Amino acid sequence: MNETIKLGIYPYTYVRATVMRSLLLKKEDYHKLMKLSLSGITEFLGDSVYKEEINRLAKDYSGLELLELALNENLAASIRKLVDISPDEVGMIIRQYSRRYDVHNLKSVLRAKYTRTDEKELWKMLTPAGALSYSDCLALFKLDSFEEIIKSSKVVRFDDSMKKAHDSYEKNGSLAAIETCL
Repeated sequence: MNETIKLGIYPYTYVRATVMRSLLLKKEDYHKLMKLSLSGITEFLGDSVYKEEINRLAKDYSGLELLELALNENLAASIRKLVDISPDEVGMIIRQYSRRYDVHNLKSVLRAKYTRTDEKELWKMLTPAGALSYSDCLALFKLDSFEEIIKSSKVVRFDDSMKKAHDSYEKNGSLAAIETCL
């Protein structure tokens, strides 16, 4: 009964999401993966919906790094696809869900800036599944101050609580208050 209601309201989105869900790894796949070597896991995933990402990234990365980047990029592509195929009301919900990745990426940019990490390492930490793309995050990383980064991200408002967290950072040099505020 519940399935009929969903299908009746947003049939195209429902069917596409159902097809996408059918492509996810099954429980027995996880058991199989647990018995494989890292190269075996890469090969297994390379024969699945992750093929495009693995093939593209394999020229620059290997091992766990390759797998993590491929999985993150596939997740981002899946979320973008869901937003694109969905009516505005459903797309709004999916975009709101994906904001968690924007917050994660903003934290990664701030941490990378704090630790003077280079852009290539930052790129590996990002999951561009929200509104912030790789290029958006790299542009934020190039800004001079944490305040500029936070304001320019448009992920959160630089309101009183964020100002207080930023002041705490300025006072004691710890990102903890900013991260907690985010």
